[in-house]
Amino acid sequence: MRDMTTKAMAYVMAMTMLAKFTGFLREAVIAANFGVSSGTDAYFIAQTLPHVLFAVVGASMGEVFLPIYMERQNLSGQLANQFANTIINISLIATSVISLICIALSPHIIKILAPGFDREGIYVSSSLFRIMAFSFTLTSLSYMLAGILQSHSRHTMPALISIPSNVSMIIISLMFGERYGVYALAWGAIIGAAMQVVVQIPFVKDIYVYRPYMDINTHITKFFSLLLPVILGKAVDEVNYIVDKILASTLHGGSISAINYVIKLVNFGAGMVISGLILVLYPIFSQLSIEGDYGRLSNSIEQAIEYVIYAVVPITVIAFMHSNEIVGIVFQRGAFGDLERNLTSYAFKFYILGMGAICIREILNRAFFAIQDTKLPMKLGVGAMVLNVFLNLSLVRKFHIAGLGIATSISNILLTSMLYYYLRKSIGYDRKRRIYIYMYCIHLWEPLYQVLSCILHDLIIVDIQVIYYLL
Repeated sequence: MRDMTTKAMAYVMAMTMLAKFTGFLREAVIAANFGVSSGTDAYFIAQTLPHVLFAVVGASMGEVFLPIYMERQNLSGQLANQFANTIINISLIATSVISLICIALSPHIIKILAPGFDREGIYVSSSLFRIMAFSFTLTSLSYMLAGILQSHSRHTMPALISIPSNVSMIIISLMFGERYGVYALAWGAIIGAAMQVVVQIPFVKDIYVYRPYMDINTHITKFFSLLLPVILGKAVDEVNYIVDKILASTLHGGSISAINYVIKLVNFGAGMVISGLILVLYPIFSQLSIEGDYGRLSNSIEQAIEYVIYAVVPITVIAFMHSNEIVGIVFQRGAFGDLERNLTSYAFKFYILGMGAICIREILNRAFFAIQDTKLPMKLGVGAMVLNVFLNLSLVRKFHIAGLGIATSISNILLTSMLYYYLRKSIGYDRKRRIYIYMYCIHLWEPLYQVLSCILHDLIIVDIQVIYYLL
């Protein structure tokens, strides 16, 4: 069984690497064609809310959906199909209504997300936002179809799901970018979201039959009671990134785009390490939880964390030491020149320090979701979000764009440490394996030591102006 799981993980990780490579290629094409400018700032701000909605709400629905769907599947395929139809139909209605409301309020939303934008920037960004709004509905549906495939151990399509979207963005950017500018990116995003749904239909049609059916029962209410804490917990990262972009809009022009490229690069690295692992292990976590086999569950979690540690440590060190070269290789071509590279690589140095924490946190979150405890990760996440906002406001004035990366990395590391501590209390861990986690924590904090020593007095003596700004 372990050999089969290892082979499945290796295969899915290879497929995930292919998908992530197309994502890397997409960002490189966007950077080459559009560079770092007020136009790309407008696009990335317009993309923020749709991205938050499908990354937070859509992904949360997929993650809560899987363990309950598997629970129903263990009883009968018909019950699982009824559950899936009810959730999908409710989500289609709810997400469509939310998208329409966001379209109506788009200028006001852009003003909140980018207070530093002028009238033209708000107009362009809100126009782009209206084009991309319904990507939320499409992506939510895509996540649940992927959950059905995963529960039946069909991991290939979920691993490759981003490829149609990335290829659509690349083709449309190359063909229409020069003529239509950043509007081509917006149309590429909505077409790509639609393609994610279309390509899954042939793979899911023999295990799931769609019906316009809704049956509100205890399992549906259980789904939504578990969903809200997951949404709030997932919102931590997105709110942190939104705060980063809001503060970046007050810095040097192009700072929003630089942060966006950095976040994409960090997520690319994290995805290469963790995505394939999660696709295979999350259904296993859920099944072991359903069976009540917490010994095997804890052992699986420990092995996954060890793998992440061995993979992430060298990646983080190399990325920190060679950030300028990495950003140059990935993005520097066309409109993306030396100035853009220097700004982006400078921010990348500090965001990359939290990548390992992001990877381990994904494993720990899935473990909590598998045992159907979604409230504790949410509570810890909200606390980390408050800390991140405070650190951002404290550090951005002195360290500018680097301060945003420092704050995000510190809050990610602390959040992951607390999740590990409480999960260990919930299901237990092998004491022999804990040394690996402690070694990793030492690795994470060592690169931050020099930075923390420089800003320690700023964190102990709270500036009156910061308090005034918070109030």
